Amino acid sequence: MISELTHTLTNTPNTSSPPNNPPKLDHTSPFYLSSNDNLGTIISTVTFTGHNYDERSKSLRLSLIARRKFGFIDGSVVKPITGFLVSDWQCVQAMLVQWILNTIDMSLRKTIQYFEEARPLWTILQRRFDVGSGTGSNN
Repeated sequence: MISELTHTLTNTPNTSSPPNNPPKLDHTSPFYLSSNDNLGTIISTVTFTGHNYDERSKSLRLSLIARRKFGFIDGSVVKPITGFLVSDWQCVQAMLVQWILNTIDMSLRKTIQYFEEARPLWTILQRRFDVGSGTGSNN
């Protein structure tokens, strides 16, 4: 009896649906993070000191464009409401926030409030420090 049950269990084709695993992301997707992308990565060698917003902003922008991530900053990549991309969105946001913070001098970083998403962080830095556009106060 046990051998018949074992034979039935091991030789019965699996008719259940496959697990609901997320699809693999293509490397061209803005949600894709490579094995080289990590929280400690310095994506711009320009350290933001509070007086070099324009230089640092341009350097960071180019680096994010090269990584297909600037769409999260300019709003062209929108937050998904449901599905597997929601967790990918959160992962990318955490990475972007940390990458932005990694470019800011430690003494200045202490004055910046906590953000979970990169776009509001980028916007507040722009408003506060972009004196070239006439919006920043540089303080």
